[in-house]
Amino acid sequence: MSGETPISSENYTIENVINYCYDVFLEKFNALDPGIQASTTFEFFVGGFSHDNGGNEVWKFAFSKGQVLPPACISSVDQCGIIWAGQPEACVRLVLGISSQTINVLKNAGLDDAQASQLVQNLIQASEAPLLEPSMPVIDAIRLGEFLAQTTASFVKFLPGADTVGGDLDVATVTKYEGFRWIKRKHFYPNHLNGVTDHAS
Repeated sequence: MSGETPISSENYTIENVINYCYDVFLEKFNALDPGIQASTTFEFFVGGFSHDNGGNEVWKFAFSKGQVLPPACISSVDQCGIIWAGQPEACVRLVLGISSQTINVLKNAGLDDAQASQLVQNLIQASEAPLLEPSMPVIDAIRLGEFLAQTTASFVKFLPGADTVGGDLDVATVTKYEGFRWIKRKHFYPNHLNGVTDHAS
């Protein structure tokens, strides 16, 4: 992109990276036919550690049916949580103990927006499964991510319609001292062409 400032590996923030990605995808999105823009939903996440920053962050932007949602930090340096997207129903039910339709059911029953939101929060507080701890070993976090992804794929498989989740998983970690590491990755080419040697498959 013309005029784009490159991101320095010696001085960057996760916000710099997400804004760069946002600009790239926004240019591509604006070039789409308006009909495609109006029917397309796309979510993009960037997570990691800023240079010389002690904590992790996760940022997100989205294009949804013609609307462009700007980058927003959804998990700051003081937070630890499970984030999902795409087909959320299995994770919402298993982790939060509700359905993604719970708030609509409450509104249809006569509660206003504020009342429905508060009741949903109360239900989550009482029902949420404490699967994640900030101090848990990295290998446990990896296994938890795999479990939730595989559970989602199995859940969707038995729903009516096409299988929209499935296939082999790609798994990677981002840690403060080791950076980005592949844990499990599909190889579409021989290893020497794939350019990755420090992974487990």
